[in-house]
Amino acid sequence: DPANTPRFAGNVSLTSKLETVADLSASFKFKKVSSLVALSLENSNFHWDMNGDNFMDNPLTNRVAFFNKWSIERKDKRIATFYARYLFEDRFGGQMNTPGHLTGSDQYYTEWIRTNQWQAGFQYQLPLKAKVLLSADYSEHYQEAYFGLNYYTGKQRTAYAQIAWNKQVDKVNSLLFGASYRLKYYSDNTGLSNDSVTGTGNYLHVGGIFLEDELTLAVNHKLLIGARFEYNNSSGPVATPRMIYKWNSLNEKNVIRVSLGTGYRSPNLLNDGFGALNGSRKIVVAEKLKSEYAVTPSINYTRLQELTGGLLNLDFSAFYTWFTNYINPDYSQPGLIVYANTKGGAMAPGFSGNADFTFNYPL
Repeated sequence: DPANTPRFAGNVSLTSKLETVADLSASFKFKKVSSLVALSLENSNFHWDMNGDNFMDNPLTNRVAFFNKWSIERKDKRIATFYARYLFEDRFGGQMNTPGHLTGSDQYYTEWIRTNQWQAGFQYQLPLKAKVLLSADYSEHYQEAYFGLNYYTGKQRTAYAQIAWNKQVDKVNSLLFGASYRLKYYSDNTGLSNDSVTGTGNYLHVGGIFLEDELTLAVNHKLLIGARFEYNNSSGPVATPRMIYKWNSLNEKNVIRVSLGTGYRSPNLLNDGFGALNGSRKIVVAEKLKSEYAVTPSINYTRLQELTGGLLNLDFSAFYTWFTNYINPDYSQPGLIVYANTKGGAMAPGFSGNADFTFNYPL
């Protein structure tokens, strides 16, 4: 929220690998309008070759990210925010002491990628008694790269809109209902965006509705039940339900969340499709690909502990994800990369722990 951010904040760091990062932000307020401006810079241009193999250990990186957000105070604390961001990144790696003009040549092996990305959007609460929030977002992403001799260029455009209605029905039930639409366009020079190869065109249309009910079972017990139903022109209809139970101690210093969630994605051939860039293999999509689907149970525990001199925040999580129709490229046939639906699955268990301490004095 731009209205609550510091007038100025800076964070600058330098690592032993001579990587420099600077994050700067400033905010201002004029009558009922607040604005936040943030700038992030990263520079890493020292040629490291600690194992002596004549290849750079880390890519040379130059990155600039800019973000701006505006917030307007409205009657009854209705939301009205607008934002925009821009990202530029240039990464280069390969043989040591490669002249810049020989990128993509057969004299030196290099890998280089340049990214330009911008995004803009807003959230606006309609002037109604009911809480109805309208959101929209548009972004464009351009990349070009060399992988050895192979040149890649691609562009992606994504438009998104959503309307959501939130209502406290009674002391127990808080309902959230809405609808969304996403349009994605993707094109590149690899053939992976060619509908004669993938079976789908450059445009992906995704429409959906969602419903959630947050039940307050007791002072320190809550249960969230929800589901999203979507249809896209690539892989058809899909449902993604979820359920979350939350318990917190009466002093709210301890919180436990137990959840069961589901998710999906349309298969992205580009993940492994760079093998087709050098022309040694041809991509074959054996059938119309269905969505990859995942089910994840998880548990999370957080604790806030007040100590002399500051506040300790502990966070522990464990999860187990099971994928169905996990689509992997098949390289078993010479000269081919074959994609097809699978009956098998994949599993990804894991855990994480985090602790941070906030001092009472400004550090």
